[in-house]
Amino acid sequence: MKTTKIFAYIAIAAISVSVLAGCIQTPEVDEPRAILTSTPEPTETVEPVEPLVGDIDGDGELSRWEAEQLDRQSYTLPDGTKVALVKGGAIPDVVIAAVQASVLAKAGPAPSGSIEERGAHSRASVEAVEAESVKIGMTIVPVFYAFDGNAGDYAWGVGSVAAGSVPVSSDEATAVARAHAWIGEQTDRYVVIVFG
Repeated sequence: MKTTKIFAYIAIAAISVSVLAGCIQTPEVDEPRAILTSTPEPTETVEPVEPLVGDIDGDGELSRWEAEQLDRQSYTLPDGTKVALVKGGAIPDVVIAAVQASVLAKAGPAPSGSIEERGAHSRASVEAVEAESVKIGMTIVPVFYAFDGNAGDYAWGVGSVAAGSVPVSSDEATAVARAHAWIGEQTDRYVVIVFG
């Protein structure tokens, strides 16, 4: 009898499941379901803007104070163009050329005349180099071709702050190498410039 009851319960359960299954609707699969995705809104592409030289606060404008700072950290070329100089950085070639031209214009070419003429030229050269040193914010160690009174002939020498501590040379390359050796690691304070 117990077995008959168990079968009766199983039969009732099976009938209940099939009745309930008929109540549940299954979706039709004729058409594929659309998958919802979100498409991001297109964003504007911003072209990179060249930073304004001297614009310390980054507001895109040069204030009076920033202009004064730029003047202190730049070299003005003869045409009025300002070239920014970076403390401890290399001096741009265009500035080197302007310094050379300025010193030559102020001191003139090396004379071959009397001791007085050569002395006057030497003093004018030193003054012009010192003035240009102030403008670039570094001490110029000049390499120049001039009359060597000790040898009685023209030679390549290193002047200014290195004068007397660097021997004269028969060629420009040796004089430049000696000037760089004298400077050593102090390239943030000194720059070698050739005045031929």
